Amino acid sequence: MNIFKVIAATLFSIALMLPSAVGAYEFGTFATEPNGDFIVGPAKTEIVVAPGETKTHKITVKSRIDGDQNFRVYVRDFVGSSNPSEVISFVDENSGINPYFLSDYLSVEINEFTLGLGESLSFDVTISVPEDAEPGGRYGAVLVSALPDASQPDGAGVSFFTEIGSLLLVRVDGDLDEFGYIEDFTVNGKKKGIFFQRPLKFETFFRNAGNVHLIPYGQIVVSNTAGREVSAIPIDAHFSLPDSVRLRSFDWPAEDEKIFLIGRYTAELQMYPGYRDVPEVVSITFWYIPIWFVLAFIAFVFLLSLIHSYFNRRYRRVRE
Repeated sequence: MNIFKVIAATLFSIALMLPSAVGAYEFGTFATEPNGDFIVGPAKTEIVVAPGETKTHKITVKSRIDGDQNFRVYVRDFVGSSNPSEVISFVDENSGINPYFLSDYLSVEINEFTLGLGESLSFDVTISVPEDAEPGGRYGAVLVSALPDASQPDGAGVSFFTEIGSLLLVRVDGDLDEFGYIEDFTVNGKKKGIFFQRPLKFETFFRNAGNVHLIPYGQIVVSNTAGREVSAIPIDAHFSLPDSVRLRSFDWPAEDEKIFLIGRYTAELQMYPGYRDVPEVVSITFWYIPIWFVLAFIAFVFLLSLIHSYFNRRYRRVRE
């Protein structure tokens, strides 16, 4: 046999055994102990796509469930919420047309599979944006659900999470409307006031009034009456969806207890909206008077009153 034919046949056989570079899910293994749950990653991904472009994104599922476990994959759209206590709001497919839905552009490579303890599966998610797509944000989640075992009694099998999602924040490029601002800034739910005990909790409310998600970040600087900075609380970058209000809460750090905190303070919120280098600044003022100081002051006044009464009586007796 011709040596070149032998080499060609060998290379062809090796190529058949290799996983396909495109559109091929891959099984794997990892070291773990039985924990009754599974992992889906990445938890959140930002993807930029141009109209008419197609991109793929890989999601990995790892099982820490003892025995074989069946899984199902499906897609749900989500949007922002005007309720600050909700970061996102999942939307049913029959809820009507929404400019922020992603499911029409999204397809998954596999819908059902089975994993044993310590086994993993990586599969592709394809985002295909039509050429006439409007610029802006599109949002969806690839959800992985652990299916109950019909052969086992209720409650057997998965002991923790039964549904975990990977959030996709897709930005369709074009003429975008990026606009966000600080809607409110409070301390313990108030813009000002006198507080007698800690913790003091600062709350920031950021409204995204544009058509694409923003990544605001910044800091809260706390200064005393003399204008000296006593604390700087960082605000990590976080996403804010269109037509929504994002609430973040921050405690005044415990290490600041070492400072003699009695007095009037100013908290300045410096928030970068994520699309410009100039921060928006909002300030609030408040008083902090520890309850122990109030009680000590009352006790001191009461003691002074007793001393005054005692000497007043002695003085009257001497005059009589």
